[in-house]
Order: sequence, then structure tokens, then C-alpha cells
Amino acid sequence: MRSVGFDRFGITLILPDEVRVKNVLKLAARVTRATSCLSHDSIVCWQGRPVPFANRYEDVLAMLPSWRPTSILTTIVPQLLGWRPHRGRDIATILVDNPRRFFAGAA
Repeated sequence: MRSVGFDRFGITLILPDEVRVKNVLKLAARVTRATSCLSHDSIVCWQGRPVPFANRYEDVLAMLPSWRPTSILTTIVPQLLGWRPHRGRDIATILVDNPRRFFAGAA
């Protein structure tokens, strides 16, 4: 089984989270929630390289206030539920069941 991942939530300079949320919901409705995963790439180091567009990591966080390790659960899931409140089980599949299968080597 192949998986489709959605990434970069919180990096709204590239694409607003609302657009990402709508795309997640469209794909889940058209294809299947059984292959969708959400991911997050909030990092705390740049592997020794200069931080892009800033002098310090704190400067990056100031430019991207929604780019936090907790934003999937505190911001994105409420948006998903706001659009489709009756789809709580689908969201649990995307957030829990699919990553579990993926990391077990089944996805």
C-alpha cells in the first residue's frame, strides 16, 4: 500500500494551513483516508548550517508563529473537525492508524 503525506503545516509563507486542510479533506473524500498521513517538520537545529532568512532559530519562529511541534494537534485537527465534525474516526485513522501501519512496514 502506498501512503500520501501532507507536510509543512505551520509554514504559512509557502501555503496557508487552511489550504492544506482543505486538500487533506478533499483527498480523504475522493481517494481514501486509509492511505493519508499528516506529518510535521518543526525542527530545532539546522545541522550546523545557517538558519535560512534569519540569524537565529528564534528569528525563524518569530517569522513563522504557527510552526510549532504542537500545531498539528492544537491547530490543524480542530480545523479538520471544523470542516467535517462527523469525521472524527477518519481523522484518527489519518493521525494514528496509518502512521502505525507505515512505521510497522505495512504502508
